[in-house]
Amino acid sequence: MRSFLAPDLSTDQVSLDKESSHHLLRVTGIGPGESVQLVDGCGNRVIAILEVVERGIASLTIQQRLPFEPRRIHRVLAIGLLRASIFDQVIRQATEMGVDRIVPIQASRSVAKAGKPERWQRIARSSLLQCGRSHLPEISPVQSLSQALGLLEDIDHVSILTPMSPLLTSSHGSQAVLIGPEGGWSDDEQQLAVLAGVKPAGLGANILRADTAVVAALARI
Repeated sequence: MRSFLAPDLSTDQVSLDKESSHHLLRVTGIGPGESVQLVDGCGNRVIAILEVVERGIASLTIQQRLPFEPRRIHRVLAIGLLRASIFDQVIRQATEMGVDRIVPIQASRSVAKAGKPERWQRIARSSLLQCGRSHLPEISPVQSLSQALGLLEDIDHVSILTPMSPLLTSSHGSQAVLIGPEGGWSDDEQQLAVLAGVKPAGLGANILRADTAVVAALARI
């Protein structure tokens, strides 16, 4: 069943915004009388039927409320800023793969020098509908590596990807992985992470693009 974003599911009658209405009506071709799943990005999910369309706005009636899914921070991606188009792809991939929090880092070798939080949120919302998640990932403001390490203090297992390190593995409890920008982490950044108790980890002998490393790392954890 297709999913669509509806920020307010507190009443039984729901009107989607223009973006979600366009997606429901024009992109997927849902018609009156058909049922869809609505999510609010905060753990609430319902089954609703499309009743009427007025001026391009879809109005639905909730038929069934599904069990609430509380937010839990299990998997975190902390990643050095990449070029805009590549970082957009990372946001999309991380959302589809179920990451609970994304922490952008202004690394010393980051080519990009500024983030686009509003754009990242739009991409995450779009990806949430694609994969059927109930929760949007939390996307932190851009951090320095030192600040990011502070944000990860409550995570049970934190790894930093570095060449020729032991293979990254999944661990019980919450887990975070730090992935560098296009040029990788500097020696000073690696040392800072290790001194903070972060364990070096790798993805094998091949050197991967940053966006490829994201998929490979998240698949392993």
